[in-house]
Amino acid sequence: MLALRGAVIPVPRATPPEQTPLAGSGRLVGFSVADSRRGDPRWTMRLATSQTGLLCSTVGQLVDTQFGIVGLDGRFRRLSRGAADACSIVREDATSLVGARVFDASRPADVRTVVSGVGGDTLRTASIQAAGRTRPMRVHDGGTFMAVLAGLPEDLAIEVRLVFEDGRVERHPFGVATLVLPDPDGGRAWRIESGVVSGDPRQCTSLRSARPTRNGPLSPSACGRLGDPRNPKGVFFAVRRLTPGTGGQPGGPFGEGAWRDTPARLLVWGAAGKDVESIGVQGPRGESHTGKFVRPNGTFAYMFGPDVRPGQVVVTVRFRDGRTLVRRTSTGILPSPTSKSSRP
Repeated sequence: MLALRGAVIPVPRATPPEQTPLAGSGRLVGFSVADSRRGDPRWTMRLATSQTGLLCSTVGQLVDTQFGIVGLDGRFRRLSRGAADACSIVREDATSLVGARVFDASRPADVRTVVSGVGGDTLRTASIQAAGRTRPMRVHDGGTFMAVLAGLPEDLAIEVRLVFEDGRVERHPFGVATLVLPDPDGGRAWRIESGVVSGDPRQCTSLRSARPTRNGPLSPSACGRLGDPRNPKGVFFAVRRLTPGTGGQPGGPFGEGAWRDTPARLLVWGAAGKDVESIGVQGPRGESHTGKFVRPNGTFAYMFGPDVRPGQVVVTVRFRDGRTLVRRTSTGILPSPTSKSSRP
């Protein structure tokens, strides 16, 4: 899953001693995890002690007891004994190491995210939530654990939950961010964007791919006015089903968007002022689907799959003064600013 050359993957130059394992200190953990694709090598972890006494871990694959990585060319190469993904001090009362390592691939379906960690002898249970599903991870000697997932962290919205002997719980999110919105149908994650055009009072909100790609999809802008930027009030939002071909071409007029060949989605998106307490969106079966109301900038977006149509969702806006606004259609939407109309 990596572009590699040679028989052994070398250690990067100028690696500091904190990240350099001591010679002879490396040891494989006593377990491995199967890949979701049948026939691919199993995954495991190598632990070592750095030259400064830190605990280091490295994720890789096993082929005939050899530890390495299968590259994009399909060849297996051993990982140098001096290589390490991450190093940390050893903690007795908390996780020493936990992380998500992405192994890229030519096809999105072949991308792997390997979540692994070292929780210590007092770690009792470990579980991982990904793509809305939770499953346990087996805890091995020294509190080591691992899970292999197909896809990118932001698309999966990963959260690791660790429970220790004394009842303490640690939660470690990966690919989860304030402005990142998972796709409800298992597609690529989205990022909420908001901005203004200089000299124009309208605020606009849109969605694009969370991981930037060349000519990636961009929703049309939902634009409205919330009054004084220092004390915005009110709400505006669009309720619209976006289908392949919605909008125009990348680089087209501001606000037009370019949905391209992205599958259909029912989207509710906009922005709210400081006087709004909460925003909820319910689907045709009463479910609250994938969505976020982001503070402090007040943007929000809720996304439904291809089968949901306008009129099937209910938007409920609750204000701090007790008022409630219930709508099924776009509210407070204004045309997008143009270069002409945005001039002072």
